[in-house]
Amino acid sequence: SPNDVDVILVSGPPFVGFRVAKSLAARLRCPYVLDYRDPWIEKSNDTTQNDQFVQSAQSEVIEASSAVTVVSPSLLKWRFNIGAKEHVISNGFDPEELRDVTPYDFGHFAIVYAGVFYPPNRVITPVMAALRQLSDICSSRSGGTKEWKFHYYGPETDHVLHEAQAFGVTHKVITHGRVSRAESLSAVRGAGISVVIASVIDHVIEAERYIVTGKLFEALGVSTPVLFICPPGSDADQVTETTGLVQRLPAKDVDGITSFFQEVMAGKIPVARKLDAYTWPNLIKQFDNVLQQAIRQYAGLG
Repeated sequence: SPNDVDVILVSGPPFVGFRVAKSLAARLRCPYVLDYRDPWIEKSNDTTQNDQFVQSAQSEVIEASSAVTVVSPSLLKWRFNIGAKEHVISNGFDPEELRDVTPYDFGHFAIVYAGVFYPPNRVITPVMAALRQLSDICSSRSGGTKEWKFHYYGPETDHVLHEAQAFGVTHKVITHGRVSRAESLSAVRGAGISVVIASVIDHVIEAERYIVTGKLFEALGVSTPVLFICPPGSDADQVTETTGLVQRLPAKDVDGITSFFQEVMAGKIPVARKLDAYTWPNLIKQFDNVLQQAIRQYAGLG
């Protein structure tokens, strides 16, 4: 019943879902709020329309909306200046889901990467270069070196093994292929370090400044130290600085990556702080505030 609908919140797929929201809101005489977890990607699989049409359609639904929530400050700013009705609500994690994740017992210090790659921006190359250095350092020491391995969970085993071979560290790399989400989370929780890669490019590309990958929050949710490879100046900087568990380094800093591996292996574990800011219960409160505000403004009460 139209009288039962106070506000419509839609979170994609943007090209289809956002336009449907605009149409439904007009029929039901209620406001709608757009939630961008990802950009409205021009020329994506969702549409074969040209860029000008897509941008025009996007402008129309944004203008008619009561509010727009975005995952990070730069998500829309490189294309649209929305103003006061834009609200930043970060990605995050569900503490209830992650609370029961059992850490996998690797039997050694495990450096884990769980996910996919998008060459040339997201590749495993800098990690393999650091593993080469780490292997050389450990080999030069006489005794007392902790056993370690790198584990990859994901579909691109060929890429990982190719780079491992190129750097001569195949003996230190184990690939697991595609696994369930439960197995992946168990591996991340049991890891000594979880590796997350946003981009190996030296500088931030404006259209990618917004990337704050969900994999980062999965590791934070299970309190695993994170090596986050990303150039400085991205929206992810706020997350890495706030949480304490994350060491952000650019891909070219192979020495820094190696040092981080060494430090954590030696027991110098980063201290977690302010993780609650990224839990779903707190993020839901932010969504609720935006929706309530949209309702009040639509009713002329805000």
